[in-house]
Amino acid sequence: MKNLMTLLVSTILILSSCSPSNKIENESCFDLPLAESNILDQEEYLIIESVLSKEFNDPNLVQISQESLSNADSIILVSYVNSDNYQFDSTLVKDYITLNSTSFLWGELFTIKQNLINNNELECYFIDNAVDGWKSYYDKFKDSVGYLKFGRPIYNEDGEALVVYHHACGIWCASGYVATLKKEAGKWVVTQNIMTWQS
Repeated sequence: MKNLMTLLVSTILILSSCSPSNKIENESCFDLPLAESNILDQEEYLIIESVLSKEFNDPNLVQISQESLSNADSIILVSYVNSDNYQFDSTLVKDYITLNSTSFLWGELFTIKQNLINNNELECYFIDNAVDGWKSYYDKFKDSVGYLKFGRPIYNEDGEALVVYHHACGIWCASGYVATLKKEAGKWVVTQNIMTWQS
């Protein structure tokens, strides 16, 4: 009888510490407010808006991670500078790598409404496993085409800009890009959008 009681108590303790309480904890980090932004250069937001409007039919169907990419694709960028197939300003690339050595937080300085999402909330979807995470993600963001994570764009006085971004849309659906832009008549125009990796 004593062994049966011990087994029963042990079973109750194990069950009470299982997934239901963990699920509640994970759900508590959904719908988090945005953190305070530390990217204040309006030009960087305009560059990202140009990439969004060029590459996505409806930019409102994609979420943007509030946290910027850091050290994103630095090795790939350097290899592209040394490639004969593409033309990159090597100074722009070096400045880009330096600027993005750490991550920053995007804010509400976009001129058109963007769907920024707190990075902690984004990670919550995938904390247990990616398959269920993507299901939960698309349950919440019904018509979404996934989420984007941008590095901070770099630009120069000659009106040239460079930005790296990643697009994730499923468990085996992700890709990375390098976009170059040129300022024409006061507006940023995408001149190249090169896929650098895909899964």
